[in-house]
Amino acid sequence: MKKWINYIFEDYESRIKSDFSDFSDDLKAEIKRQIQDFGYEIKKYSTGYFFISGFVYNPQNGRFAYFNVGDVRDTGIWHNRILVREARSDKDYSGGINHFVNLDSIGKELQKILERSKSEFERVKVSRGAI
Repeated sequence: MKKWINYIFEDYESRIKSDFSDFSDDLKAEIKRQIQDFGYEIKKYSTGYFFISGFVYNPQNGRFAYFNVGDVRDTGIWHNRILVREARSDKDYSGGINHFVNLDSIGKELQKILERSKSEFERVKVSRGAI
């Protein structure tokens, strides 16, 4: 992944099919590498126009987390501003509280979200007296 840190992605449609596609494959492999020891799975992985998002699933407790790598054309920034948050399912794009992490710690940060004793959603219900 180091080769992509300061890489300058060309802003052309045809380039998306080559260098950005290779970057996306490498990023998916890196996230898988960081979460494999926890037993998590990537449930969805979507590549957009110079951004990537997806969901990680914890089969032990049924919890999901969402991640989003913003516009990678912002060289020197993307790897330090990866959004992660708790999600209700692999269709929950609005989810819990946003946390921004760096690429090197995304696995550990996802673990914090997916292993909490209570989800953010459960805590909000309790604090509002819904339970």
